[in-house]
Amino acid sequence: MKILLFGGFGLLGNDIYSFLTECGHSVFRFQKNELNLLDISLVREMINEINPEIIINSAGYTNVNGAELNYKDAIDGNVKSLHLLVEVISKLDIPLIYFSTDYIFDGVKNIPYVENDFPNPLNFYGWTKFMAEQVIQANLEQFYIIRTAWLFGNNGNCFPKTIITMLKNKQKIRVVSDQIGSPTYTMDIARMIPNIFKMPFGIYHLSNKGEVSWYHYSKLIAKYGGFSTDLIEPIKSEENASVPKRPSYSVLDSSKIVKCASSEIRGFEEALKEFMLILV
Repeated sequence: MKILLFGGFGLLGNDIYSFLTECGHSVFRFQKNELNLLDISLVREMINEINPEIIINSAGYTNVNGAELNYKDAIDGNVKSLHLLVEVISKLDIPLIYFSTDYIFDGVKNIPYVENDFPNPLNFYGWTKFMAEQVIQANLEQFYIIRTAWLFGNNGNCFPKTIITMLKNKQKIRVVSDQIGSPTYTMDIARMIPNIFKMPFGIYHLSNKGEVSWYHYSKLIAKYGGFSTDLIEPIKSEENASVPKRPSYSVLDSSKIVKCASSEIRGFEEALKEFMLILV
């Protein structure tokens, strides 16, 4: 299959590129300096030249804290660029895979979120991703919106890397204990992509099984990395008042994609153990 991948050098995109290439697909990706997603003429030219069978968009603005201060960058990266892409492919017969986030939810539930739960983002980053979802649903018929959460992987910044760096430097680590989610390995998402190609269009949740607080997640990272947990201490969200509000519970229910893809998703602890063997 001929695939055009936006964001193909990022945390998630790089693993998607590597895995799909290993599977024998022809995957085209571009560095940021090669293709500005805000340049609609260039985007249209690239799509017409490559003539892909499907487009995967893993690009976007991902700095949750920065979005609260840099509204324009967040809007450009997550909404405007996506709107321009949709404008181009809405006139073509090309499906789109788009990655969204658990942060479109407000966290008031205490059971995993399903696809038809009502979005109500608590921060600006979440709002930009929700707006992008709306643009896709309003203008395309052939799309997969894949909501995922708490990504970790080898090709970019992620929570386990930050924790390990701080542990190596013997820094005290204060981590919130009242925000619950599901850490998700980028390679496990990549491994699911070929199954997604065969599924009905729609919205799906995709994250590793299980749930954990950031605090207990950091302790698992230390444990699997062979470090002491003595430097890690729990705090409440209100003690971390300088950052934007995040949902207290944003676990995603992935049962729909498991059924439609006929493929199981492993637990996050097993995935984390595998990743730590690479990282440490």
